[in-house]
Amino acid sequence: MSQLINDIFSFLNAEGFECGHELFYGVEGICVKRSTGCNRIILPLEISTSNQNDAYLHAKLVMECIEDLYHEENEYPLIITEDRWYTHNHMMRSRILAHLEVFSPIYARNCEIRRIDRTVAKEFLEANHSYGHAACRYCYGMFLKRHTGHAADGASIKPGTLVAVATFSNARKWTKGDLTIRSYEWTRYASLPEVRLSGGMGKMLKTF
Repeated sequence: MSQLINDIFSFLNAEGFECGHELFYGVEGICVKRSTGCNRIILPLEISTSNQNDAYLHAKLVMECIEDLYHEENEYPLIITEDRWYTHNHMMRSRILAHLEVFSPIYARNCEIRRIDRTVAKEFLEANHSYGHAACRYCYGMFLKRHTGHAADGASIKPGTLVAVATFSNARKWTKGDLTIRSYEWTRYASLPEVRLSGGMGKMLKTF
């Protein structure tokens, strides 16, 4: 068992999860038993290649494994990369727990969306997105306004807190007949890792 897998395995055991080390279509991973009874597969990806050709072959193997697991489980595996695990460990641990149904629920109807600058967006995404920030043109932040519903829902998060960020590219334009088409790419979306934000992506997209 690699050091990365061993570290994640130890973390899950300490959190009380039943899990096992398995080989999935040639890729080492962890199978975790959730409270719902369904298993969640985690693929920890090490930085293990020293040249471009090996890296390409390894990436091809991993992508085929992900697709095979999706067809088998009807759910994509959770990918944990070695660099993010060790450089953003708290965020990655919280993100794993959220995927295993351990999270604070917040509802988009209790939040407001505002434009934010790129510095704020970059800082949030570097801290809370599995792959960090990306180039973008438009940045939006979702801020908690109030708590409603169950008293415990998201109660540890104070109103006014930035709970999610979405970024979009500049418009790509082309002509089709008499029409000018404008297309945008949704480049990043992330919420606080310990939060499940119901309706967040839909509200972000509608606002944009």
